[in-house]
Amino acid sequence: MDVIFIPVGRDEWHLLQHLGPEIKAVTKKISHTHCFSEDLALSDDTVIDRLKLAFKTDPSSTICVICDAETRTAQQLWTRIIPVLRDAGYSLVPEDLPTNGLILDQPDYHRLGIWIMPNNFDPGMIEDFYLRAIPQEDEKLRRSRDFVASIAGLKISKSTYRVWLAIQADPVGPAIAMSVGQVSRQRGEIPIFIQWLSKLLQLPESR
Repeated sequence: MDVIFIPVGRDEWHLLQHLGPEIKAVTKKISHTHCFSEDLALSDDTVIDRLKLAFKTDPSSTICVICDAETRTAQQLWTRIIPVLRDAGYSLVPEDLPTNGLILDQPDYHRLGIWIMPNNFDPGMIEDFYLRAIPQEDEKLRRSRDFVASIAGLKISKSTYRVWLAIQADPVGPAIAMSVGQVSRQRGEIPIFIQWLSKLLQLPESR
């Protein structure tokens, strides 16, 4: 299967490497340098421009979009994407982004999946996606939030998750934390995300 990941950032790319062997096998066949640019701001316009370019490729390929809602709701970004999909010829585009992720599978068109972090609804980013999988009573999470709250000008979610990782007995990277069991694949939106991605890629659900 030919899969186009757009506009996956480095953190999202690393996430895909730690969701299970079937998903990792798909991503290993793709050169991630063609999926994102470290020097490019992944703005709404970037998402839309790359989506339009992807529509010009062989329609037998699958398009997977993973991006952050940031400070607005996912629906606000989705509202900008809707006319792009309809202009491209997709006929069953919902007005509201499904909270379990979008998959459009229309004959003679790209199979298309869209997930807007953290959960296709709330404002936030990939770090919120990870934080939702950590028990809220976790003492290190409380300490991390208190520390970040004491410093002005930080991105709260991003900084909280990075501090939480740093104070673990064996600190690892954001996505590796799932592979070593510090962040559970069974909590938060992670199981829903895995189910969505596995369905999009037509794989058995990863465990």
